[in-house]
Amino acid sequence: MSSPSHNTAWKISNRAAIKKRLEPLCKAAKMEKIIQGDLQGIFLRKKKDELEMYCYDNETHKLSDIMSRIDLTHPLKLIVPYTQAVFLSAFWQNKEPDNIYIAGFGGGRLAMLFHHYFSGIDIHGADIDPNALTVSKEYFGLSEDALKHVNAADSREDLCTRETLYDIIFLDVFAGSGEHINHLATTEFFQLCQKRLTEQGVVVANLITLDERLREKIAAMRAVFNHCHVWDSNGANVMFASNHEINFEQFCLRVNRFESQEKPGFELLEKAYKLKPSSPHKETNALCDKDL
Repeated sequence: MSSPSHNTAWKISNRAAIKKRLEPLCKAAKMEKIIQGDLQGIFLRKKKDELEMYCYDNETHKLSDIMSRIDLTHPLKLIVPYTQAVFLSAFWQNKEPDNIYIAGFGGGRLAMLFHHYFSGIDIHGADIDPNALTVSKEYFGLSEDALKHVNAADSREDLCTRETLYDIIFLDVFAGSGEHINHLATTEFFQLCQKRLTEQGVVVANLITLDERLREKIAAMRAVFNHCHVWDSNGANVMFASNHEINFEQFCLRVNRFESQEKPGFELLEKAYKLKPSSPHKETNALCDKDL
């Protein structure tokens, strides 16, 4: 895998375009904004040079953990460690990703990076809350081009309608005050993901330790895919599932090459070394649709 194929001139131009879109927010004083939606509310907060997005249940108004976060002065730098780990999926295959699917689009942070570093990539995805797609464009600097294949829809229903085979399917779907969506973590759903993957494609799921059904969801992934790896830190469990067994040494070389050449502003190789095979939990049944 060569270095990402957007040329230097394009990257300089794209960085400038992103900064121009974010310039009004950079100049704004401390900001707090609530966007009320039918499904949930979105709360935006500016703290110094960072903008944070939270969601909340309309009945309780209890805020979630941070759903998306951007450094307005360095927008291509991923701040949150688990999103940095997720970006490792870009190097899973010995080629650049041609297309990805993002379930739980949120502020579009991963979409921004993939769009910047990989030329010609098609970014598909869904977020059930149409306000999230508006927020990703108006407050997180995402371009119209990166949003053109993203729908306001339930991600499972949306993925069923897609005919594309994806190199990466990324799952990061939470609602209201931060509950993980169960119907996007069953055996049947992962079977759908498997059908939508290229031969060497990978599913990446953000799960949390506090989820009472975490073990069942991991068991569901293991029931469908031959190879599962986990990156975990401070309550985050990022699962990588594929039917293709990666060459870990070659994978780390690709990560190191990218980090050395692109200098993204966050450590990737360190996170690659923390990936480990996911061991099965004894006496844990895989989560199925009938259990919901």
